[in-house]
Amino acid sequence: MALTTVAELRTALGVGTLYADATLQSVCDASDDVLLPFIWSNTEFAVAHSNVGTVGTLYFDINVKDIYYVGQTIVVENAGAHFSGNKTILSVDTRSITITTSHVTDKPKHPFNPYATVKASEYLDPADVPAIQEASLMISIIAVQSCI
Repeated sequence: MALTTVAELRTALGVGTLYADATLQSVCDASDDVLLPFIWSNTEFAVAHSNVGTVGTLYFDINVKDIYYVGQTIVVENAGAHFSGNKTILSVDTRSITITTSHVTDKPKHPFNPYATVKASEYLDPADVPAIQEASLMISIIAVQSCI
């Protein structure tokens, strides 16, 4: 769901039904694409992985010891079938975490290309922050006005 709704954008612009919903929705979605990367999210990127039996290790190029904790549930994406999905952290080291995988064969450390995404619980919903919603609306308005 976009931070700015089609109805909000229509009202702010005063355009009634001049533009199709799909057109305005694409503007609202583009606004999110521009704005959301600048807002904190509890996401890091794993640069490599290895596996011993059904225990996998995700490696990072930053210190993750103060970011993750044992027992925390994370969502791993873009890490292949054996690593991706909801995972519970088994151990945390300075630049790595271990999780249970569906791998059964040992694999040495090797890189992810592109990096895998590791997401933990977020405590901020941008849709609940009025200043972020207002910024999204302003970006949407400017985008439509620049096309007129």
